[in-house]
Amino acid sequence: MLEGPQAGRRLPLGTSAVTFGRSPSAMMSFPQDSFMSSMHLTVQAQPNGILITDMRSTNGSLLNGQPITHSVAVDGDILKIGSLTMKVVAVPMVATSISPSQPAADSAPFHLPVASPPGSKADAVLRVLLKTQGTLFCLLDAASDEMIPALLQVARDQVQIESLYEGNSAKELARWAPYLLRLPPEAPLLRVLIDRGWGKGWASFFTATAAFEDVRKHFRRFLLVQLENGKEVFFRFYDPRVLREFLPTTNSAELATFFGPVKEWIVEGENADEIMLLRRTTAGLERRVISAASAVIEPGASAS
Repeated sequence: MLEGPQAGRRLPLGTSAVTFGRSPSAMMSFPQDSFMSSMHLTVQAQPNGILITDMRSTNGSLLNGQPITHSVAVDGDILKIGSLTMKVVAVPMVATSISPSQPAADSAPFHLPVASPPGSKADAVLRVLLKTQGTLFCLLDAASDEMIPALLQVARDQVQIESLYEGNSAKELARWAPYLLRLPPEAPLLRVLIDRGWGKGWASFFTATAAFEDVRKHFRRFLLVQLENGKEVFFRFYDPRVLREFLPTTNSAELATFFGPVKEWIVEGENADEIMLLRRTTAGLERRVISAASAVIEPGASAS
C-alpha cells in the first residue's frame, strides 16, 4: 500500500478473494474513505497475476491510471481505489518441495522458496532438529525479515501458527509480532526457515510435549518484564541471539519457570555453522554445541 490510511502495509494474497470497501463486512475495510464504495472490489491471486474485479463501485477502480471492471494485474502494476494506492509485488515463483526439480503447482501463484538440497549445511541442521524428542515448535520473529509475513500467509494451511499477541495488538502489530509455530517434519516451511533464516536470528526452535495452546499461554507470560526500577519493557526472548545469552544468566528457579513445558531449545550459535542445544537439568543449564557443517557433537559447556 503506497498511499492511504494504511500506507506501508503489505498484504500477502492467496487463492481466496479479498474484498476492499467502506463496509465493515469487507475483509479490507476503510470506513472513513468517502470515495470508496461499501463493497468496492475484490483481488485474488491467480497463476498469471492478480485478478481484480470492480464490484460496480460508484467512483470506479484504476489500474495503471485506466478504469477497469475486470482485469489481471502483474508485478509492478499500480491499483487505485478511493484514496488507496497499491502496488503489485510478486514473490519468487518456486516449488514448495525441497527438490529443485519439482515444478510449482499450477493452482498456486506464490509458493514457499525452495530449500537447500540434501547434503547442504541447512540439511545438517534439519537432521539435528528432527532427531530431537517431542513435538517440534519454533518462536518466529516476524520483524526479523520482510519475507516472513508472506511465508506465514502461504503456510497457514500446512502449519499451526498463532501470534503471541492478542486482540488489537495481534492485528496492529502483525508485521512485527512473535509467532508460535508447530512444525511437522514434512512441512515445507520448516526447510525454508532453516535455509533462509538460520544464522539471521529469525527463529528459536524447541521441543515440548504440551498442547499448542498451553505452550502459547506459557510464553505469553514473558512478553513484558519488569526492570529493577519498576519499568515494564518488552522482552525479545524469542530471538535466538537473546535466548542464548539470557539462559546462562538464570538461576535454577528462574530456569524452571522459563523452560516450563520446553524439553530442549535448538538455536543458532554465534557462528551460523553452530547448532546450540540447551536443556534444563538438576545441575542447571546443559549446553551442547554441534557443528552444522559436520553434524558432529563438539565439546560443550555446562552452566549452573
